[in-house]
Amino acid sequence: MEEKKKPLIKLININNIIKNIGMEKLLIIAICGVVLVMFPSPDKKIKSSKQTEIMKRAGSQNIEISGDDYCERLEKRLENLISRINGIGKVNVMITLKATEEKIILTEVSYEKNDENSTDSSGIVNAKNSYKEDRVVVYEEGSDGNKIPYVTKEKAPEIEGIAVIAEGGNNADNVLKISEIAQALFGISSHKISVIGMR
Repeated sequence: MEEKKKPLIKLININNIIKNIGMEKLLIIAICGVVLVMFPSPDKKIKSSKQTEIMKRAGSQNIEISGDDYCERLEKRLENLISRINGIGKVNVMITLKATEEKIILTEVSYEKNDENSTDSSGIVNAKNSYKEDRVVVYEEGSDGNKIPYVTKEKAPEIEGIAVIAEGGNNADNVLKISEIAQALFGISSHKISVIGMR
C-alpha cells in the first residue's frame, strides 16, 4: 500500500515558492492584497453610490392604490388566469376586502415611572406610583422634501371572499380547479370562494 504523500508535497511546494519569491516580496504582495480589499477603486465606489441613490429614489416613491383599484387589478389578473383553464370560456370575478391596506409606522417610545412613598403622622405609609408613556412618530424626508412618517411595514388588504362566474363553471372539475387556484393565490379557505356557471 502506498502512503498518501500529497499534503507533504504541497507543503514542500509552498516552501519552495516562499524561498523563490522571498519573504519580503511575499509580505509586500500580502499588504497590497489587503489594501485592495479594504480600499476598492474609486470607480467602484462611484458606481455603488449611484446604485444606492437610484435604489433610494425608487424606494421613496410612494404609489398609493385605493382598495377598489387593488381589487380591480386582482380581479383582472384572476379572470385572465381562470380563462386559460381548459373548458372555461368567459369569466367575471368579484373580490371583496375585509380591510384596507395597513401601514405600520415607526414610533419612539419613552417611559417614565415615579414611585413615591410618604409616611403620615400616624405612621401609615402612602405609596404613590405614576407611569407615563410618550410615543413620538419618526419621520423621514420624502423625495419632494416634505416630512413623511417612516413606514416599517405595509400589509396588503386582506381578502374576504371571491365570487367567480364562468362559462363552464357548472362542471364540478372546473369548479374545483378554479377554487384551488383562488386558494393558492390568495390563501383563503374554500368556503370563501363561490364558483357559478355563466348563463
